[in-house]
Amino acid sequence: MTTTLEKEWKYYRIELIWSLVLQGQMYSLEKQEAFLLKCLNAEHWDNLHISRYECVTIEMVLAHPTYPWDYRSLSANPTITWDIVKQHPHLPWDSMMLSINKNITWEIVQQNPQFVWNFRAMSANPNITMEIIKQHPTPSQKSHQDGHWNLSNKWDMKYFSYNPNLQLQDILHHAKSQAWQWEQVTIHPNITLDMILHHSLFWVCWRMDLVSKNPNITIQQIIQHPQFAWNLSDFVRHSKHVPLDMFTFPNKYTRLSSHRYTYDEYVMYNPNAVLLPEQGMPFTTITMAHDLVPFFDNPLHTEKQLFFAKRYKINMLHELIEWYFHPSHYATIRSHGHS
Repeated sequence: MTTTLEKEWKYYRIELIWSLVLQGQMYSLEKQEAFLLKCLNAEHWDNLHISRYECVTIEMVLAHPTYPWDYRSLSANPTITWDIVKQHPHLPWDSMMLSINKNITWEIVQQNPQFVWNFRAMSANPNITMEIIKQHPTPSQKSHQDGHWNLSNKWDMKYFSYNPNLQLQDILHHAKSQAWQWEQVTIHPNITLDMILHHSLFWVCWRMDLVSKNPNITIQQIIQHPQFAWNLSDFVRHSKHVPLDMFTFPNKYTRLSSHRYTYDEYVMYNPNAVLLPEQGMPFTTITMAHDLVPFFDNPLHTEKQLFFAKRYKINMLHELIEWYFHPSHYATIRSHGHS
């Protein structure tokens, strides 16, 4: 029987090692592929996580057909193109995930009406704009099974809420007729606090409890609008405008929020993070294995990798991490922390 500890170990091992080896810059493509195939052949690896990484190519999949590839994740993999799908129609491609794939353009969809596209999911595809939706308001298709029109397969503004092309005018245009994913709309990169404040019509819709996650929020806006329950931890993780004196002079800002924040979460989570000089740098001790997940999961450039390698004395070798998160060692880490 699998214990809870072994399940946790499996999860952290997958997330940490795969993000390190496959998203980092520590290994050549040849070593990545060798490590990938080795792990795919082991029972304790979750193939869903593996199939989504860009180092997984169609050549690798075809060369190892007996390996447990997850075609749902593979269908959204940015290495998969429509030409590949056409060349290998026998593979179990996932319609929903393929419709989201950034390599699928509207021209491809129009030229291939025989494929059962998922227009709900496609609403989030970065190649889809509101202009396309307006020009093709009912892109329903006939079902391959019974030949009837599938009227439920249509554009969905909840999915479009995640589309990077979303603009305020799109929300205004569909204010009455469409349901938006307001949690995502509130923190969308194309939405600002000024837009939120000037459109009180949607006041019951805006998720002000999440607005601290909006990347356009500035510390000046937080100071100017104390009526909102700001979360500075969310702010330092997501904002493009985090002032570095929040870490060198933290007492200056603690009155603005009841939520604590650290320099480490800023560097770990925020893709726009700026590294402070080493001297006088604030320090937070990592005591739990899962505290390292955002470090490996966040796309990191070489400077950040070197920063964390020195800061936490992490040996960037997957053999050490595999040892580190073995149940017998993880139990000790979980109980007592580590140095």
